[in-house]
Amino acid sequence: MKLAISLAALAACASATAIETKYFPGCSRRHCLTQRMADKFVSRFIGVLEHKETDLGNFTETMEIMLADDFQEISDSINSLAGIPLGSVTTGSKEEYIQETQNAPPDSNIETIFTAVAACRNIIWHWNFPTVGSAQYPVKGMNYFELNENCQIDTMRIEFNSIAWGADTGFTTTPPSGPPPGTTSNSTTS
Repeated sequence: MKLAISLAALAACASATAIETKYFPGCSRRHCLTQRMADKFVSRFIGVLEHKETDLGNFTETMEIMLADDFQEISDSINSLAGIPLGSVTTGSKEEYIQETQNAPPDSNIETIFTAVAACRNIIWHWNFPTVGSAQYPVKGMNYFELNENCQIDTMRIEFNSIAWGADTGFTTTPPSGPPPGTTSNSTTS
């Protein structure tokens, strides 16, 4: 009886270790991400945005591995440009995100300002896209990757300077007339 219990315990430990993904060595339910793992993850994600091959394969192969089956993207920055109600899910499926990203022009010269591991299983990526559209304004922002136990993106939260992105891609803005809201005019009349 003790042997059966010991074998069951050993099998449970072995299956927990087997969860490690072949594309992300060291990733498992039992270990937090390391800085090196976060940097590698972001490097692969940049490759996808630039439409380049990564060590995981071509664009589609890389995205299929990196995105969880229940993937979703949430971004009020994108929602504000796309006319989607703020607080809504921006992209609701893995397939939709892959298609949208593949059909978009590749980004280039993406700069990483920093990456950081957050809450053991998540990654913060602070970035600069200097060549969006007309490249009149560099666009800085952050992605917060929430990863599942297989180190795939379950939820990706993105916020960035949407006014700069919009201006670089042809959106126009009209400032309000008069002083900016919340200020008072300092002009005096004689």
